[in-house]
Amino acid sequence: MIRLEGVSKYYKTTLSVGVGIRKVSLEFHLGEFVVITGESGSGKSTLLNIISGLDDYEEGEMYLFGEETSHYSGPDWEAYRAAHIGFISQSYNIIESYTVYQNIILALELQGYPQEQQKNRTLELIEQVGLSHRTHHKASKLSGGEKQRCAIARAIAKDCPVIVADEPTGNLDSKAGKAIMKLLHDISKDKLVVLVTHTFHHVEQYATRHIRMRDGEITEDRHLLETKKIEEKPIFQERRPIPFKTLVNASLRNLFAAPKRFIFQLLLQILIISIFIFIYAFLMYSEDIIVGEAVAERDSSHQLRLVRRDQDVIDPSLFDGYNLIRSIGIYETAYEAYVAVGFPGMTSRLENYPIGEIKMDNASVINLSDITSGTLPGPNEVIVSDLVMETYGLKIGDELLFFGKYYQYIRSPGTIYTISGSTIRGNTKSVYFHPDIFLSKEIALEGLLEVTNRIAYYYYYNQEGRLTRSPFSSIKILFDDTMRTGTVRIPSHILPDPMEVQIVDYEFYFGPYFGHVEMFQVDIVDVERTDATNTVIYMSTSFQEALIDVYFGDDYAPRSLVLNVHDLTDGKRLSDMIDHDDFRVFYHIVSATSRERILTQSEFESLAYFIVGSIGFALYTVVGVVIKNISLARKKDFAIIRSIGATRQYLSKQVVLEQVISGVIAYFITVGILNITALYSYTMRQSMRHLFFHQYTILFVVSILLSIQVARMYNRKYFKFSVISALNQDPEERA
Repeated sequence: MIRLEGVSKYYKTTLSVGVGIRKVSLEFHLGEFVVITGESGSGKSTLLNIISGLDDYEEGEMYLFGEETSHYSGPDWEAYRAAHIGFISQSYNIIESYTVYQNIILALELQGYPQEQQKNRTLELIEQVGLSHRTHHKASKLSGGEKQRCAIARAIAKDCPVIVADEPTGNLDSKAGKAIMKLLHDISKDKLVVLVTHTFHHVEQYATRHIRMRDGEITEDRHLLETKKIEEKPIFQERRPIPFKTLVNASLRNLFAAPKRFIFQLLLQILIISIFIFIYAFLMYSEDIIVGEAVAERDSSHQLRLVRRDQDVIDPSLFDGYNLIRSIGIYETAYEAYVAVGFPGMTSRLENYPIGEIKMDNASVINLSDITSGTLPGPNEVIVSDLVMETYGLKIGDELLFFGKYYQYIRSPGTIYTISGSTIRGNTKSVYFHPDIFLSKEIALEGLLEVTNRIAYYYYYNQEGRLTRSPFSSIKILFDDTMRTGTVRIPSHILPDPMEVQIVDYEFYFGPYFGHVEMFQVDIVDVERTDATNTVIYMSTSFQEALIDVYFGDDYAPRSLVLNVHDLTDGKRLSDMIDHDDFRVFYHIVSATSRERILTQSEFESLAYFIVGSIGFALYTVVGVVIKNISLARKKDFAIIRSIGATRQYLSKQVVLEQVISGVIAYFITVGILNITALYSYTMRQSMRHLFFHQYTILFVVSILLSIQVARMYNRKYFKFSVISALNQDPEERA
């Protein structure tokens, strides 16, 4: 079956060359129980390693069923060990972190043994070697004799024709040694057993052949008992593929077999992934600033403008359900209703910005977790920033006086609102009002009149007697509910002297807004002149009602809508909700203060992916080195698995799969932790909300690819070692 002809093996070091075996010629057959003895360093173990395919040779030839093996590659030796060799070592070479059951079923899995039969076969083998009471005990908890029994059970699980045993009783007492030798003899029927020992008399009763060695050479080869001839046929058959499910189970078994190592690895990956995700989220959070389109003074400063592709009118009710909408169409002008705030009881309406200039905002952007004190505002309440509360010594329940656009010209003292709470959001200008305020048509109209065309004319006869029209200069419109219906009050200084020019008629026109209302004229009943020195024209509330009806009436049918959103992220999310087949969507930022563009959005996103990719690669390089060093501690475990028939391809897949599984678990734990934290942390929530599903997916794929790269780093390092050097944990090889 196995024939060696002039086989030699040398071990090279940096200083010398040592002889393992020299010019060894032997032949072995099935049915033999061969015992090899000799002093330490005589070459016994080297010969055994060559026979078992764990080590190579430099000279001579070894034949298997008459076939030369000198041309064998790594996969050829793996196939040979898998099909022919059951290996038992003095140091047991079982996986200490596995249970007895896991050590034995491993051999069946590698043989491609039918899955449905593996469990029963494993339990039979455990019972056969007398370890039923230790089935689910870790190998590290077994005695020396029990470990050796486990190794024997694993060897016979493969049902191989050759069993090689290197000092199987070397670490056992005499009683345990005798029991192991008897067990080996009992299971060796019709097999070739090659056993190395220092004490021949312990195994003499079972030996059929005795070989002595000295200085790497055979000094004696005696046949003690005649053995029956057994037909010897090569059993190199196509190996049954190992199912993917088995590979997954093996990977999970490896991870959970050493929980401390697995938990440390998970914590390390969670830390790296957390940094990885948070950096990306922070970059997205900073996009408004870095892109540099505008400096937003209001908490909700961005807009999506919608236009139907067929140029038809838009039904605003289509967008009622969007919680990101701050206003629709004309109603956005309500955000300009109040511009300044003071205290009730002010003695002069002309005090300019008694507390400060403000920017109105909708309280719907505030969550309960954003409120540091108090509650969300009611219809006549507001929330201000913590900075305002601290700067002016305010407290919950205090009243504030809010002034409109032209408050210095209005006879009323402003509108009083009560402070219901304070928030960490916004800045010293941010004031958050109840959402209903922004549905007030009166407030919206006031803001609207600031941005629409307002044209007024007076008619008179010139010196030639021709009717002439002349425009008013720079006017502002306010409404007074004390005036008679249809009356307009105009400061005299913006009109010509009545002694010089006789005005015969007046016309007032108001312009379109968003293109849905044509320029239209209001009917004037009566005009009064006043001595006011400003340029404000007061009109009766009947005109206000008429304008509201024109702009916001039931017939209002815009061809364009503006949806205010919180930031770029809200804008993207809302844009994704809109049917782009029906609407064209334009994104822009509305802000009084703008600055030069630094980066375009696409440039920023490309830069963000590059930064995150670079940081991620650097972080995973670090974690790769750590995990690689952790994994190298498992070098002997993998060598044991290779020694019982695992291929390099199988182990490589297993290492990669372990890292993928660990990476997937770490990723979802990380995402879960970050999102749970975001429920209680405003800063975290503001960062995490900028991540969309596709970005989570990209980050997930990138983290898994980097995990695979870490596994490949380990594989490149590990497979530099031969099986025998890894089993022996040779310091020089390890270096």
